Amino acid sequence: EVVGLLTADHGFAKPVTKTMKLEEALVSVDHEIKILNEGKFLSLFFPPSWNAARRMAILNTIVKNPAIDIVALQDGGHVEIQSQALSSSLYFTAAPACGESSFGVSLQDTRATVVLTAAPQWMCVDRLDTATNNLYYPYFISNLSHYFQTPAHPDAVVIAKPGVAFTAKYAGQHGGPTPNEVFVPLLIHGATLPEGSQVPALNELLNFL
Repeated sequence: EVVGLLTADHGFAKPVTKTMKLEEALVSVDHEIKILNEGKFLSLFFPPSWNAARRMAILNTIVKNPAIDIVALQDGGHVEIQSQALSSSLYFTAAPACGESSFGVSLQDTRATVVLTAAPQWMCVDRLDTATNNLYYPYFISNLSHYFQTPAHPDAVVIAKPGVAFTAKYAGQHGGPTPNEVFVPLLIHGATLPEGSQVPALNELLNFL
């Protein structure tokens, strides 16, 4: 039996009208900062000598820039997420009930401007309620959680606002969290999804291999 999948790694939002040279600015602060530039998304690897307070201080400065949408910093077993409107703490835990390759998360609002699930209520990362998972962008919390649970995850991420990119090299930029970029077509031949209306988790899509 032949099974085929056809999809895209990202969609397209509005055209990039501004390029922000944040990568160069960070390197000028400390040339030991390692940066993976995906276009609309920077992954930052800080030098071991930088403590949590110094890392958070530079992200607090970055997020105040009007061209920046979201910053997130992993600190121990949780991730601090900030935008200009919201601030959240995302905690991780092992949760066998969530599945072999999944885990549990708990999200706390740290600015007290919206009401989230009460801590320490743990939820399976791939079964989050819509309000929680769409807090910043659709599926943002689950996608960010999976990213920070990968073995080679960065210390922090910086996401540009729509229309802004960190490089002018490419017409199509990676890393944008907007619906036009996150939702892509999925064509399947020779197989079906268990639930046609259920968006498959990233770690489940290729389980047939």
